[in-house]
Amino acid sequence: MPVANSGNARILMNYATVLARERDAEIMVLTMVTVPDQTPLSGAEQFVSEGEEAISKAMEEAPADIPVHSTIRYGHDVARGIVSAVKEHDTDLLIMGCGSELDERGCTLGRKVDPVIEKSLCDSMVIKPGIVEGLKENARILCPIARGPHSLEVVKIACTLVKPYDGEVTLYHLLEGEETEEEVERYLESLSPDSAPSLSTDIQKLEGGDVSESIVREAESYDVVVMGAEEEGWFESLIFGTIPEKVVKKSDKTVILVKKFQGVKSWFGRWLGT
Repeated sequence: MPVANSGNARILMNYATVLARERDAEIMVLTMVTVPDQTPLSGAEQFVSEGEEAISKAMEEAPADIPVHSTIRYGHDVARGIVSAVKEHDTDLLIMGCGSELDERGCTLGRKVDPVIEKSLCDSMVIKPGIVEGLKENARILCPIARGPHSLEVVKIACTLVKPYDGEVTLYHLLEGEETEEEVERYLESLSPDSAPSLSTDIQKLEGGDVSESIVREAESYDVVVMGAEEEGWFESLIFGTIPEKVVKKSDKTVILVKKFQGVKSWFGRWLGT
């Protein structure tokens, strides 16, 4: 769990704690301190204060019942350092934070987040905090679901997050083309975990043609949005895809993007969709 500042450290730790407790896992808190290119890494100690504050804040929120470790790394390339740490610690799930501002092309989550998610050989979860804390008693989570390899993981994570808060999860699907409500209902039911908390489905006809706008409107009565990556994102340089990243930008709710690791694919394989 990389933390960049004390502000996002508390939020990320809250989400990591719920997931780790359910999975009987450990948490590794990482802060990457950027060292100027002209400064050799042997002299990186002078920048230590930049990373200590974020680590300290995260550890203040660390639960007593879960093993939590922390480390500060120094490097000229933050993304490369995080990817290296993910590999070294044999990470199962990478949890990162991001803001709602997209880059100058208006299509990615950020210069540091994108390359890390793309190159890390594990499941990934990116959290954009909302204006109000998402995890709370009776929390309501909206899961916009499309037919894709990340959908099952989206539902699992959403159900895990609401479990300690007696919350509820709604699987939300917008009908397009020749889809029928009966077909979609069967698909959504197949995603439901055996021990799911309060879980319902909401199937609506897409009106107006803008999926992201429909999701943002629907999310107004929820606390958190959890959604998966789009496969088209691979070739278009969008790590999660157009619709999820637009929702990140437009919604003032906490938005969590989930990407299930599917093995290493070559650039040629991604282009062919194989």
